[in-house]
Amino acid sequence: MVLTLPSDLTALIASFSAYRAFHHYADGPNPPLARLTAVIKATSTFHSTITTILAIYFLRRCRKQWAEVGTRETVGNPKEPAVVSWNGWSYPDDSTNPLLQSRSPLGNAITAIECGYLLQDTISLLREARLRLRLVQPGRRSTLRSLLEHADKTLLFHHVGIALALLVLHYYIHQDRERGIYIIVQFLLMNGSTPFLNLRWWLRTYHPSSTTLCFLSDLVFIAAFYMARCLGSLFREDEITLPDGDRSALDRKHSLVAPVGKECLQ
Repeated sequence: MVLTLPSDLTALIASFSAYRAFHHYADGPNPPLARLTAVIKATSTFHSTITTILAIYFLRRCRKQWAEVGTRETVGNPKEPAVVSWNGWSYPDDSTNPLLQSRSPLGNAITAIECGYLLQDTISLLREARLRLRLVQPGRRSTLRSLLEHADKTLLFHHVGIALALLVLHYYIHQDRERGIYIIVQFLLMNGSTPFLNLRWWLRTYHPSSTTLCFLSDLVFIAAFYMARCLGSLFREDEITLPDGDRSALDRKHSLVAPVGKECLQ
């Protein structure tokens, strides 16, 4: 009997294993704190660059496939988009919204790669905290409380929170109940600012006297941070079309409600 794993689970395991193997090789058996931190930053830069490229590729391909806005065939107004009403208010019918209902094996795999990285990097962050604990308090035991005291708590909780959310997503994927993969991958565009954040850290750590370079890296990071957070707007309404060029429905905020029968990027 041959055991076959779903493609997204395979991607998650492969991502975790590959990053874990790289750290095992790059860190060495007893790495100094500075070396481990540098490897963590280098891995972060590589991963964020790859996932940003994959996310842009995925979103641009899927945007063209999901751009047409569906309509509800009614006698009174055949161009009226499908809506649902509740308590006197009308809303787009999300049951036919392609941005929420469409599925994509590639999108699932991209989120799996992200999840595998976050799980592995959480281990590295705890290992970094243990090395820092040994330097500051050599005789103290490595308990969870002591590790949290010496860990980068903001980054650690950020990783744990998103990793848990992605694990919940993949639980639903295995039940064929996932929703909103386009929106979720869109959030991964935020990784685009991470290489510039790490460049800023590298300059301030190893070249603190280069004040001009440090200042320029701050400006570049601010610009990259803004673009990475706002880039998703490029994948929304700019290519949405309505039958016969009628865009009045968009003015009523009844957009992006098309039934989709195909999966994006099998």
